[in-house]
Amino acid sequence: MNPLVKTFEVDGLRYRLNISEEGTVTFHLTGGGTRRGSFRPHLFFDDEESLDDVNLLTVSPIKVFVCVKNQVIEWVKRERPYQLSFQSSNIRRFPIYRSMSERLARELPQYFAYELGLSFQFFRQVDEQLQSGIHSPDPESPQLESA
Repeated sequence: MNPLVKTFEVDGLRYRLNISEEGTVTFHLTGGGTRRGSFRPHLFFDDEESLDDVNLLTVSPIKVFVCVKNQVIEWVKRERPYQLSFQSSNIRRFPIYRSMSERLARELPQYFAYELGLSFQFFRQVDEQLQSGIHSPDPESPQLESA
């Protein structure tokens, strides 16, 4: 299976999507700027990438979300990995990642989606009788309050 390293730009900001051979998905802001400001690496950690600045600087988060979702789906359909996983870095971002998981589950019916804590995992089904969907049996999994 071939890993994916995809860089793209939306509204002046540069992003990088990584999917490892094991199916671990990571996403980072790597440079650029918008009217809200310019990306600046964090000096304390000598980082050249950030996940935290994505929300602060992104002008069009839906464009970024769609681009990431489409790249993940394209990679999964091409590579047919046994598993795929990603996780939210904090509870504040959890609803965004849950939304991504739900959309991926609809687009990838041959995968079984599983939510555990702040992480989301997809496993390729081997039994034709299994039904896809998102399952959250973990009582410790964050629960969102309905408005």
